[in-house]
Parts: sequence; C-alpha cells; structure tokens
Amino acid sequence: MKLKRVFLMFLVLIFTVSTLLVGCDTSRDSDKNDDKGEKNSKVVINLAAEPPELDSTVTTDTTSFTVLRHAMEGLIRLDENNEVIPGVAESWEISEDGLTYTFKLRDDSKWSNGDKVTANDFEFAFKTLLSPETASEYAYILTMIDKADDYNQDKAKADEVGVKAVDESTLEIKLNSPTPYFLSVMSFGVCMPVNEKFYQKNESKYGSAADKLVYNGPWIMKEWKHEDRIVLEKNPDYWNSDEIKIDTIEMLMMEDINAAFNKFLAGEIDMTNIEPEKVEKAEEKGYEVGMYGDGATAYTLYNFKDELLKNQKIRKALSLAIDRESLTKYIHKGVYLPAYSYTSPTIKGEKSDSFAEEVGEILEKYDKDKAKKLWDEGLKELGMDKAPELEIIVGDSPIAKKDGQAIQEYIKKALDINVKILSISFKDRLEKTKKGEFQLVEALWGPDYNDPMTFLDMFVTGGGMNQGYFESKEYDKLVKDAKVESDPSKRFQMFKDMEKIIAEELPVAPLYFRQRVFLQSEELTGLVRTNFQDINLYYAEMK
Repeated sequence: MKLKRVFLMFLVLIFTVSTLLVGCDTSRDSDKNDDKGEKNSKVVINLAAEPPELDSTVTTDTTSFTVLRHAMEGLIRLDENNEVIPGVAESWEISEDGLTYTFKLRDDSKWSNGDKVTANDFEFAFKTLLSPETASEYAYILTMIDKADDYNQDKAKADEVGVKAVDESTLEIKLNSPTPYFLSVMSFGVCMPVNEKFYQKNESKYGSAADKLVYNGPWIMKEWKHEDRIVLEKNPDYWNSDEIKIDTIEMLMMEDINAAFNKFLAGEIDMTNIEPEKVEKAEEKGYEVGMYGDGATAYTLYNFKDELLKNQKIRKALSLAIDRESLTKYIHKGVYLPAYSYTSPTIKGEKSDSFAEEVGEILEKYDKDKAKKLWDEGLKELGMDKAPELEIIVGDSPIAKKDGQAIQEYIKKALDINVKILSISFKDRLEKTKKGEFQLVEALWGPDYNDPMTFLDMFVTGGGMNQGYFESKEYDKLVKDAKVESDPSKRFQMFKDMEKIIAEELPVAPLYFRQRVFLQSEELTGLVRTNFQDINLYYAEMK
C-alpha cells in the first residue's frame, strides 16, 4: 500500500481544526454488492472520542461537528478549497448595504422522515440556538444578526430577531452590520437546520441516539453504539446523491492512536492520524506521511475564580515556566510549532495569509528566573507563604498525557511546585471545563471561519466560550467595536490589541500551533482535510 504525500503547511485554505483521528475496522465489507449488483464502497475513520451529543443547537466540539458535517446540510457548504458553495440554499442575494441576505432553498431537499426542508427549519434552528433558555455556548456566533444578542440576553423577543421564513422556500436574514465572513459562518455546524416538529417530540433526547435525529445530509446515521462506533449510510434522497461515491462511513471511537497506527500497518484502516514520533517508523516501512496545519492552538486555560490563579503574576509565572521550544522539539518532534501569540497562523491577516505573522511573537518566552521572581511576588500579593498543589486536567490520549507530564516537569523545575495531572476522557474534560471544575486545563481551539474574530471573541465577559471567567472592559470594547468596524486597517489593529491583552493578562497561555501528520490508503482519494472541515468525505471515493 502506498500513499500520496501531502505537505500543506500554512496554506490558509487547506488546514483543519479538529480533535479527530482516523481508524480501523476488522469487519470490512466494502466488497459487498448492492441490490443492483454494484460494488458498495466503505470508509472507516476513527473519531477517537464519543460525540457528547449531536444537537446542533448546543454542541461545541469538533468530534460532533464532523459527524454533523456528513449527516446534515446547512444553507451553505464549503468546497475542497474552503470556498462557500450552495447547500440547501441553491442561491442567495445580498443587499447593496450588505445587511440583508435572502436565501432561496431547493425544492428537492428532504429530511430522512420524508418532510421537505423549509425556511422555517432554519428560522427555528437559529432562534433555538439564540434562545436564553437553550443557553447555547455558541449563541454568540450569530450576534451579527439583528437583535440576536438582545434576544440571547432576554432583552428582546424571538420575533424581533432578524431571521424570517418569508415563505416555505425563502429565508431572509438581516444583520446589524456588514459581516464579510457571514456566509462562511452559515456553513458551520451550529447553523444546521432543525425539524421543529421532530425536535419538539424528542426535545429531551434530541441528538442523543441515531433514532433521535432526522437527517438532510449526504449520509444518514444507521447506528450509534455509544463509546464504540457510528455508522452512516448514503442518503438516497439527498439532492446531490449521484455525486456521493462513498456508500458507508464507519466512525470508530478508538482512543489509542498507537493501536490505530498498528491497525493501519495491518491494512485495516483507510486513514489515521499518527503521533509525530511515528513518522520515522512509517517512512522506514515505505509509507509517505501527509502533514498539514489543522488550525488548532493548544493552550493552558486558567480559572480566574481560583484563589491562586486570579493573580496575574501567578499566571505569568506559570507561562514563563514553560519551555515551548523544548516542548515542541522533544515531545512533538518538531512537527508542532511553538506559539507566542494566540490566533492560529492559518487565519488570514489584513495584508497576508497569516494574521499570526502580522502580530509577531508577543508572548514572553521561557525565563526560569523571571518566572520564580513573579511567582514569589504573586504569592506575597495574595498573602500566601506557600502555594497549594496545583492540578492540570489533560485528555487521555498518549500525546495529551505527554504534554501534561512535560508541563508538570517544567513547573516543578522553575517554581518548585507540584502539579497533579488528571487525565480524563474528552467528554468528561468538556464537562468539567463547562462547569468550572478545574484550576488548569490543557485545551485546544480551532477556527470556525477564516477571520481572527473566530479566536478572539472567546474572551468576552460572560461569553459562552469564556470558560476561565476572564473579565476585561477594555477587551470587551475592542471586540464590540471590531464587529462593526468597516475599515480593515482599524479592525485588524483592534485584533492586534486584543492579542496584546491576551499575552499580558493571560486568560490562556498559548503553547503550540498543532500540525497533523497522517497516513492515508492509496485506495481512498478525494478526501478533504482543512482547518474548517477536517475530515470531509463529500468528494471522496475508494478506488
């Protein structure tokens, strides 16, 4: 088996954000024929984790978004180059002032229960996402819609929000300011339609099992065996089904990436991400290794409600204690890149393909002596003679555990402080983070659309993704002003000012910019992996 080499480093339109791995299967049945005698094609990938749920109005994780990308379809899709193309909306018009978008929906877009997909399905979905009762962490992503933010804060009624089903096939969306990336947002997972009648019938369990969803995408979920696998089968009623070449997608939930690597070597996997340390072994065996920046920034999240971590000097000391050059060189074999700002290099800037390059390296680098000095000063300000033992939550993958051990060692060496490592499942880590039950968490954030705002509006006071409880009036104002600023130069300067606040106040301490390395079977072609789609099998086929 030979593979095609794909080195896609820092090309903005071909990066990915995801926590997904690709996997194995011991019951492959791609040689079976269908009722017409034609060969069925099957692809097996590994999600590496259980999707917490698949309700698009409340989900937040890339594992769930990958499943939704294949089983649902929004107004807009992204093509293999991350360009917006028609989805359920076959066309759209934008008013001259850039404030009103009118989408015309296809007549042949159906739900898997036979219902027609209508404009009401989108109006209902968006207003459910925005409803204060839903308490969706991603509600903020639609605040460019007129009155959306007011409704989300219970200051306006649902019928005042600028989303309206004009008729069965026409959806009108009014914005509060021109938003260049709005169409890209419409392709994001939380903007999928929701069948109102089905949702209301299954509300308490909606998105929790295969039969608790209806589907309008290229594939339909036939099985969801929790903590094991999801099976998708081609949707014969999908409007573009003739162009879909993969009949069955099996998504496994193997957490052990090394086990998946061995299964690939045994010929039982179509594609798998691998650890950087496995690159040499794979190449020795004759496999070509693909690499691409997936758009994710890894960071340490601080809990500002913690008695110790609320102190800025303590946070800075912990950041200065981390040797990012050593971390990426020895733990990640030079594949990951040390991060000295927050926004991923895959996000375009004002005048270049990389906003991060325009920002520059503004986060202070490893300095053991300064770290200890600030640590002692911080303890004194808090009236503490000695700091209590710290705890950092990390994932249960081999890479996450290695990161945790490295951070533990760096902090011990620089500050003589013990750090306890709590390694837990992806689902449990998300839950603890959402509830604020942590001191430190190693986490990753990847882009939802190609604009710095997708990273920088996370830290607004009270925001759904501001899980460390950071508060800054100056930062809030910059985000608010940037969302309505039409002058690109002024807008990007605001973004740079936000980055400076992050580097100084440290709501998070950036660690590295992740790059994926993977192996792909030569039989699998047309697979798309980008920083906005990660795994997308829409254009794929098995040769």
